[in-house]
Amino acid sequence: MELSYQMLADCLKTCNVPPEVREQILACAGKECRSRQLHLLTGQRVRLLGDLHQAQRRIDLLDLLIHTLRKELP
Repeated sequence: MELSYQMLADCLKTCNVPPEVREQILACAGKECRSRQLHLLTGQRVRLLGDLHQAQRRIDLLDLLIHTLRKELP
């Protein structure tokens, strides 16, 4: 499947890729710099995964607080 420029731009925006990184990725669209695009996209994936792990740690902490407070109920 080949992505159109607009589809790529929409996906990047939906994934909250920062504007400066979006511009770099889109500048390579249709050119022979797929490795640069892949490098930038991989970096964004790593960033999102880090955000996900951070959110999971916060959820785990809230679960601990909820569990602790429930145990204290009569």
